[in-house]
Amino acid sequence: MEEEDNKKRKWTPKEKLAIVLEGIASQKIHDVCDKYGISPSQYYEWKNKLFEKADDIYRRKDDKVRSKRIAKLEEALAKKDSVIAEVTTENLELKKKSWR
Repeated sequence: MEEEDNKKRKWTPKEKLAIVLEGIASQKIHDVCDKYGISPSQYYEWKNKLFEKADDIYRRKDDKVRSKRIAKLEEALAKKDSVIAEVTTENLELKKKSWR
């Protein structure tokens, strides 16, 4: 039984998120920590990690949209380059014929 008391509770990511969100919503961090049997320092560590990672989550969304836009622009640029190359080749052929 004593071993069971010494074991640390493993919290899933979803549980940690729920606890942090409950603390944010209630603004009574001490009460939330008592309810779940965690220390305030543990709570703030989870909260800080959440805020640090939130930026990455939202950035990825923006990056996906940006990547699609860049891919479309690169495709349009490649088409433009192809047309310019074709017109330049035709122009050179015409110049060669006029010099003969």
